[in-house]
Amino acid sequence: MVKQFWIVAAIVGILSASSLQEGMSALQKGDKETALKILTPLAEKENKMEMVHARHILLKNEADAKKVIDAMKGLNGDALKEKFVQLAKEKSAGPSAPNGGDLDWFSKGQMVKPFEDATWKLQPGEITKTPVQTQFGWHVIYLEGKKQVDKKPMVQRELARIYLTKQKPHASDLEKAEKYLISCANVGDVECKLMLGALYSDALDVLANPMNFINRENPYKNIGKSLKGGGGSAESMYQKAIAYLSEVKHPRAYYLLALLYSKGVTMMNIPIVQPDYKEAIKYLKLALKSDEKNIVANAANLYGFLYMNGNGTLQDFNEAEKYFRIAVSNGLALAKCNLGQLYLQKGKREMAKKYLKEGYEAGEEYCGEIWNTNGLGQ
Repeated sequence: MVKQFWIVAAIVGILSASSLQEGMSALQKGDKETALKILTPLAEKENKMEMVHARHILLKNEADAKKVIDAMKGLNGDALKEKFVQLAKEKSAGPSAPNGGDLDWFSKGQMVKPFEDATWKLQPGEITKTPVQTQFGWHVIYLEGKKQVDKKPMVQRELARIYLTKQKPHASDLEKAEKYLISCANVGDVECKLMLGALYSDALDVLANPMNFINRENPYKNIGKSLKGGGGSAESMYQKAIAYLSEVKHPRAYYLLALLYSKGVTMMNIPIVQPDYKEAIKYLKLALKSDEKNIVANAANLYGFLYMNGNGTLQDFNEAEKYFRIAVSNGLALAKCNLGQLYLQKGKREMAKKYLKEGYEAGEEYCGEIWNTNGLGQ
């Protein structure tokens, strides 16, 4: 069985965090208990907050910033935006340059004060008439839009994040996380849908192992009954995960959907829902288009696994090798274990030993398990 990363931990660790003043400040300092005390009462209250969507061009000196502003004089509407995006790509020294300086939506407290003050004075479709200086350099800012949003979904998402990232979560922690994620997912929060789908996917992965039913410390032990998504059955949880993730147009969701479809549902070694390889491959192809190396690596690793151990019509060792190598080139040490396993199946023991050793030295104990199981010696 190919190993994949522990999904919930990976998802919540990578998604961007919201700035929610005191509670978020405590969370950023690692004080989860204080964050829980501050954020929990806010989870049920409607609390409006203004957000802005801005772009910027970062220059090294004021003179260059003034030249950029002069280059847009007399422009407005779509012509101004198009010129700003062009100049951002050509002139900006910031990491957002390839995206036309796009900073997406943000609230007060997320940007340095001079940048924030200048942005909030603008109306949509306007640029700053003079350069804005911060410790990063000189900025020219364009405001895409403003909107009022309810803080409640953000608070609920962060509370769920706290419960899911506890070192040893109890079943009650998972239930609380699910409650908050359902609430914010049902009002359209994309990250909540993604995290909820990941939670259910993780739960199904654990339930597939019969040993988890005798592990008293495993918080997923009674997950079918504990989590509402379970509805009393693993099949119901599977359908819920598919439903939530299908609404998210993001490479992480595509990868999780591929993972779910590739495994189906198994309980106590008994198949409940058969794998759907056609759907798995459809979503893997989408995930592989991601610009995130982590997603590409894991998608390629899963693709390689399907080619190595998939159904008869899909099995192709050459294709498996190709995708495992893509995963390795994108930094996934686990793929070296799977590549080693593939070479063992092809009778290439020395190649297998090379990759298993590299994977084990990179911290993947799974490589050591394969090594010992196949008696590869010292």
